[in-house]
Amino acid sequence: MVESPLSHIESDSGRSASEPAINLDAEDPGRSLQTPARVLVVDDVEANRRLIATLLTRDGYMVEFATDGRAAVDRVMRDAPTWC
Repeated sequence: MVESPLSHIESDSGRSASEPAINLDAEDPGRSLQTPARVLVVDDVEANRRLIATLLTRDGYMVEFATDGRAAVDRVMRDAPTWC
């Protein structure tokens, strides 16, 4: 298993940065475990986008990208998120 470069960092919630924010093993009647959560990553630095994508996809998220705020708003307006 590859250790995350962020595994030593803890969030305000007490979990490490490498742990997913959503427990996909938990029973959640509003969300199917068959459908991964989508995350829109907005950053103008490609290396940052790739690092975040690596961490999120490893944890089971579907990652989409935007390079700036305008592109992010356009993306959300085109394909509105569904909120759990």
